[in-house]
Amino acid sequence: MPDRPSLFASNSMTSDGECTTTVEFGQDTVLALDRDAAVRYALAVMQACRYAEYDAAVWAQLAGEVKMERHLAAFVIKELRADRPPLDTEATAPFGFEPVFSHVTGDPAVMVSVGGTKTGTITTRAGLQHAMNVLIGSSLVDVDQVYLKLLRSSGIDERAALAFVSQLRRFGRWQQDDIDG
Repeated sequence: MPDRPSLFASNSMTSDGECTTTVEFGQDTVLALDRDAAVRYALAVMQACRYAEYDAAVWAQLAGEVKMERHLAAFVIKELRADRPPLDTEATAPFGFEPVFSHVTGDPAVMVSVGGTKTGTITTRAGLQHAMNVLIGSSLVDVDQVYLKLLRSSGIDERAALAFVSQLRRFGRWQQDDIDG
């Protein structure tokens, strides 16, 4: 199992030439998101990150500062997890994001799965950046579509117009990055 799964958020063109935000894991797993789905997806990822950070904070407080026995601190966190609102797993499917933390270091992380298979962990910082990249991409889909339409109407052939829109990310200050844990 890799330690740091790679997720990539970007805007892509559908087979019918429309712009959409996508999340990719490798070459075989791609999730296309419209604006509402992108917001739900990003919120679910952010929530998994914050839950991991919250669990780690409770652990640090109880097992560290209060000096509660580790098994009792673990029990409190288990009860906390059972009673808090569940993550929106439908919003991220086929990807899964499970909040975790190290009982040794106290560091929070998110276990990423694809199609139910665990692929490794990412830091909560990387998870939050990934969620932000999804939102950035979604916020640009409409303007990507307008730019593509303008290029097509100015006589630029389809393949070149798609390449122009695709390459625009190199020039923008909103640059989206690969997330490697």
